[in-house]
Amino acid sequence: TRFTATPGVAEVLLTWRLPSDADLDEVVLVRRTGARAPTSPTDGVVVARGLETSALDQPISPRPVRYALFAIDEAGLVSVAAERRLASFRPALVAPRSGIASSRPTFRWRAVPGADYYNLQVWKPDFEQGAKLISVTARRASARSPRRLARGKYTWLVYAHVRPGTGPSSFRYLGDSTFIVP
Repeated sequence: TRFTATPGVAEVLLTWRLPSDADLDEVVLVRRTGARAPTSPTDGVVVARGLETSALDQPISPRPVRYALFAIDEAGLVSVAAERRLASFRPALVAPRSGIASSRPTFRWRAVPGADYYNLQVWKPDFEQGAKLISVTARRASARSPRRLARGKYTWLVYAHVRPGTGPSSFRYLGDSTFIVP
């Protein structure tokens, strides 16, 4: 199956090849945290189901994150699982996660060792097609929105300003995430 789990800044990219069985009905990707991997397609959180060959997951866990990929044929027979394990997963952007946020959210991200400050930007609806609404500098790994946001979809992103020992200063991109103000 060539099953891989590649951690990114804010999510885990999971990829696989579909089995070549003519009677393949679907594949099911399941996640569990802790010491034990999923043992069946219903033993954990279903991340993906169908005939796709990739999925993005956003687990947050200081414990091991375990994935199991099962192939199911038209008769309902389930294959032995292909498994992958991450020691832990803590995305750089902590809150707000994808989903619902208040009209004046507090943004939190993981601190970067050696960062002098951070640049938080909020865009509506996103940084490719939208308008930048907020750009603030924060000394800590959190910042409250300086203004109330109207209903709608927003994208937020954070850069850390890190000053290398002898070279010029630089910004390190920590990631981006979306949220909705209802």
